[in-house]
Amino acid sequence: MSVTVSRREMLIVRRGNETIDLDATTDDQVSTNNVLVLFYPELSFEYNRTSSILTLSWFIGVSIQITPIRISSGDLILNLGISLSGSYQHQTELFLVRLIL
Repeated sequence: MSVTVSRREMLIVRRGNETIDLDATTDDQVSTNNVLVLFYPELSFEYNRTSSILTLSWFIGVSIQITPIRISSGDLILNLGISLSGSYQHQTELFLVRLIL
């Protein structure tokens, strides 16, 4: 998965060569609270259309929450929150290096 901000300051999410359409409107993907939910073999994907918060949860016990924040200059930055299962205790330095690569 890759997440970037476009020149128009919109989130662009890709899984391999596929661009995920955050505006998809099929009834089986959008819940009543305006959240787009997609499931893949390796992870689940949730995009809250109201708050623009994106949550990626891998089934190995890793979750990343991405929150777009507009700063005082008007630019858009992405705030990351990462959650790991207990099996990664004392291994987070190695995990984060792999995540960045």
